[in-house]
Amino acid sequence: MDNRTPIKQPVPSALPLLAEVPLRRFEPVAGAARMAFFLVGLVALGNWLLWEQLPGAGSGLYALCLGGAILLNRPGLKSSPRHAVMLTLLVLAAVQTAIRPSMSNALVSWGLLLVLAGDTGLPGLKPVWLRWLRVCVAAVEFVAAWVVFIRSLYCRMADGGGRIGGQVARVWNASWLALLLAAGFGGLLVSGNAVLKNVFEKLYTWLIRAEWDIPMPGFVQILFWGALATAALVLLLPRAGKWTGARCRQEVPSFEVKDPQLARLRSLLAFAAVNVIFLLVNSLDVFVLWLDGRLPEGVGYASYLHSGVWSLIFAVLLSAVVMTLIFQQDASVSHSRWLKGLALVWIGQNLFLVLGVVLRLALYIDAYTYLTPRRVYVVVFLILVVAGYGLLTRHIFFRRSLKQLLLGNVLAVFVLFYLLQFVNVPRLVADCDYRKWLENPEVNIVQSDLEGVLGVEMIPLLIRVAESGLEVEAVSDAQNELRFGDEFKSYDAWWLLADWQSWTLHRAQLASLLEAYREENLN
Repeated sequence: MDNRTPIKQPVPSALPLLAEVPLRRFEPVAGAARMAFFLVGLVALGNWLLWEQLPGAGSGLYALCLGGAILLNRPGLKSSPRHAVMLTLLVLAAVQTAIRPSMSNALVSWGLLLVLAGDTGLPGLKPVWLRWLRVCVAAVEFVAAWVVFIRSLYCRMADGGGRIGGQVARVWNASWLALLLAAGFGGLLVSGNAVLKNVFEKLYTWLIRAEWDIPMPGFVQILFWGALATAALVLLLPRAGKWTGARCRQEVPSFEVKDPQLARLRSLLAFAAVNVIFLLVNSLDVFVLWLDGRLPEGVGYASYLHSGVWSLIFAVLLSAVVMTLIFQQDASVSHSRWLKGLALVWIGQNLFLVLGVVLRLALYIDAYTYLTPRRVYVVVFLILVVAGYGLLTRHIFFRRSLKQLLLGNVLAVFVLFYLLQFVNVPRLVADCDYRKWLENPEVNIVQSDLEGVLGVEMIPLLIRVAESGLEVEAVSDAQNELRFGDEFKSYDAWWLLADWQSWTLHRAQLASLLEAYREENLN
């Protein structure tokens, strides 16, 4: 008989502290204290460079500071040529922000920051694009990033913060629930009690204005600080989303078919039908657009050239989606030579349709109106569509995975946006419209509503019209607009008085151009 006293197992508490339970299984992020220091600095820097400022030199400088903060929070990182390429592209984009910011410039800059954060913060993930995808998911799941950061900071204080840090962590562990409930119920009770609300309002006024004169930020500025902190935290702590692990490594499965012969026949008939329809449309375009034929009675020239552009573009995009889905079927169907042949014919007809859309736009501009940046962007988008069809052709005939097709299209979009940020499309459009106006100066270009689409590029266009020396109505209208127009009158003064954070080379050049014109012609 064993007379030893059994060891009693500790009985767990029925109501453990909520903060203690997850900490036992939680692996804190290294360098949480360092990240906190950088977050405070980046928020303060962003408030100085970006708050109440237009995109300009300050925006480019802040993007470079974010890139530097990412690298400084990667101790032990092994550099690679890919990182050097990313930094070079980021520097060029930041310089372009100080020259002439644009939407494509902003998208490219933030895209490069996300890619740099994922590539340096998750170096163990393979393939490389998985790192980029995970940091994009982390940007969507930014609440999880805050939870991980706060818990890591708490663990740092509790474990490595010494006696003072441990006491602070203990106080927080004991009081966080009380603070949360006090804030929640206090807000509800104050909003429902007019007397108590009045007391708090007087106390707030006394603290801010009467005694201490504390410069308190407004609600919008506080939201702005929160957005800056969240964006910086996502870049410094690119935690992976829950669903991006094994699923992203897996290939997109093909559609299983029960009857391969029936599925192959169905796909062949579908491709044959759409080829016949596209052949009919393209044949009509050959006679009407390419061979300068005449439209049938009752069909307007403007409606034929302009109204059908968007429906044709949608048809081209839908064709690409349909082909992708059909060739995502089982290999017994997608490997059919006849199916690939009909797909190649359909791709060729779609490309011919794209050329028809471009010709429609050119004829419409030549017959009715001036060129606008939106029409240029449509042509650029069609170039991207052509590149997408090239990738789709490779996908069909060389049996590339659907994942590679999608990534190739994303890369094509990035390249397009990166190159487009260096092109001043409105200025090119203004130059083209000026040359077109010289061919027919009796048409008043000043009254053609171009200002709404050209923006500030209307300034050099008006100056060129005003100095053309022609005796037409457009010249006098341009001179009056430059002399009395309130909007143009304020351009140079605003640019000269603006803070340096909003300065751009492009605005400074336009201001100098407008000032030189007025000194020469209005004094």
